Amino acid sequence: MGKESNQTRYQKTLDRISSYLEKEFGVDKKKLNSLESKLLGLKSVLRQVNNMLTYKLSASFVRDLKSCGLISEEEKSAELDRICNTSPNANGFDIEIDVSKRHKKILGEVKCNKPLDKSKTFSVAQRNSIIKDILKLSNNENAIKFMVALDDADVKKAFDEDAFIKKLDESDVEYEIVKKLAELSGRRLDAKKVYIVFCPIK
Repeated sequence: MGKESNQTRYQKTLDRISSYLEKEFGVDKKKLNSLESKLLGLKSVLRQVNNMLTYKLSASFVRDLKSCGLISEEEKSAELDRICNTSPNANGFDIEIDVSKRHKKILGEVKCNKPLDKSKTFSVAQRNSIIKDILKLSNNENAIKFMVALDDADVKKAFDEDAFIKKLDESDVEYEIVKKLAELSGRRLDAKKVYIVFCPIK
């Protein structure tokens, strides 16, 4: 079988975008003939969508921290205010809470990545971005650290996929994957670990 041309791959990509917009938003394919000219605007909108989802997932996880007794009501309210008023592209961590009674910080990086095209695996770029954030977290020895991901069946499979686990193991980071934060309730959390936790957007 001959190698697929760039033009064929490009057209297939446009067709997938068109089919998605038609299926999910009821956009008539006939009105998408000039889709190419609208892609830059769509890219800008999608960046805002990602920022919104990151904020929503961060807020959901902060509320879960309170529900599990890991932070106080005052700490929850202060962190919700902070993430609401912080630029998504600001330096630092998505979640950063001073927990006075334990004399430690809680740090979190939030990822809304989903596998592309229902492949059940992350792309190389997605995988590298996630592991980069896990490494960033691991450099903070005196903090309880969380990598927060979407509670989604495809996302969970991607985190459990052999290539991802192999890459993560090669990083020498001590980590633990838990299905939901409640599993850690009542446990003494290890500041040497990065906890990979799945959280629904609520």
